[in-house]
Amino acid sequence: MKILSGVIALLLLLAGAVWWVGMVKPSAEGGVGLVVENARVRMLPGDRPMAGYMKIHNRTEQPWRLIDADSEAFGRVMIHRTRVGEGRARMQHQRDGVSINSGETLEFKPRGLHLMLMDRTSELKIGDQVDIVLSFETLGSTSSARDQVVPFTVVPVASQ
Repeated sequence: MKILSGVIALLLLLAGAVWWVGMVKPSAEGGVGLVVENARVRMLPGDRPMAGYMKIHNRTEQPWRLIDADSEAFGRVMIHRTRVGEGRARMQHQRDGVSINSGETLEFKPRGLHLMLMDRTSELKIGDQVDIVLSFETLGSTSSARDQVVPFTVVPVASQ
């Protein structure tokens, strides 16, 4: 019984080490190093454009840039930033994408960065999952690109 307990403890220790290396240690190739959390799309009625929000954590050793987004559920997906000036809110298309430095988190949120989702191709309802492909490129000395399919949950318009 004592040997079995020791083997189980060793296996748990090894599992924890594997988890730490995969999740905490920066990844030079992106891999699990670009982590997207809380991905959601706010539902609007009719054919009105919708907005997508999320947090992107860069756990790699190099800066990355989100350069594009695409989804079969929408005819067009654009990266926008809301700017307030002269008492008005305006959306600015981020033609060059948005950068995420090593170790930083980039938050897409209401009245800030967001994905503008236009020309819905099918009916959506609260609770549906919509896949959005996020395209990233490195900004470091080594050139690399990757696409990451992220499931976004459709939430009520009043959700943050």
